[in-house]
Amino acid sequence: MSVIKSLVRKLKFVTALMAGLLVVSQGAALAQSGTWTTNGTGGTRSWSNTTNWSSGTVASGSGNTATFNSALGSGTTLLDTSRTIGNITQSRNNVRAIEGSGVTLTLQTAAGSTPILSVTSGGALGIVPAIAGTQGFSKTG
Repeated sequence: MSVIKSLVRKLKFVTALMAGLLVVSQGAALAQSGTWTTNGTGGTRSWSNTTNWSSGTVASGSGNTATFNSALGSGTTLLDTSRTIGNITQSRNNVRAIEGSGVTLTLQTAAGSTPILSVTSGGALGIVPAIAGTQGFSKTG
C-alpha cells in the first residue's frame, strides 16, 4: 500500500511540475505584438490582463507593437509591471493614458530603427511611467 501512496505522490509532483512549465511557456508566448480591444469610457485596466487584448495576446517585447484600438471612449491602461515594447499605436480618435507607479516603459526596436509612438488624428496618448531606451523615439500624428 505504501508503494502505491508513494507513486501517487510522485505523480502529483510531476503533474504540478508540468503545469508550472506550461505556465512558463505560455508567458514566453506573450512576447509579441498585440491589439488592445477593451471598450469603455474611463476606468483603469491592467496591461498584463489578457482579456483586454485581442485573442489574449498581450503586447510585449522588443520590436513589437502595442496597438490601442478600443472603439468606445477614452480610457486608462495601467502599466502594472515594467515592460519593453517597440512601438505604440493609438489607432482611434480618443484619449489613451498609460499610467503606472514605480515601473518603466522601455522603448526598444531592432538595431538601426527608432521606436514610434503613433497617434491617429484627433486622438491623444499620454504616458506617465518613466520611459527608458537608448534609441530615442519618433512621434507621428
